[in-house]
Amino acid sequence: MSEKPDVLRLRVLLSLMKEDSETCTVTGIAKTLGEEKYTVSRILTGLEKEGLLDRSDTRHPTLTEEGRKAAQVYGEKIRITMNHLIYEGVDVENAKSDAYSWALYNTEQTIFHFLIKEAKQKYA
Repeated sequence: MSEKPDVLRLRVLLSLMKEDSETCTVTGIAKTLGEEKYTVSRILTGLEKEGLLDRSDTRHPTLTEEGRKAAQVYGEKIRITMNHLIYEGVDVENAKSDAYSWALYNTEQTIFHFLIKEAKQKYA
């Protein structure tokens, strides 16, 4: 499923927030996302360096408070974007893929303006 590194990084971050401690292992995340274990391991190392991940238990890494906040912000952006794209007629698979990119590369203000404000004006 090889994706852009930034999108895969985001998917790993969100997986850590959503999954239970038993599946939040390098192997579990790699299997869930369809990626190689070494790729997931490198991403986890990067998240740890950024202060978003605590790997004191190397087998079961957990998000730090900062990591949980970041995952929640991205999760909300993805949810809003994906719902809007589906509402506009984009198929679910493309909406999901595009929503990750929008969440990474657009500010909340941009998402609000183009997705929410425009939709309200269009359908009001």
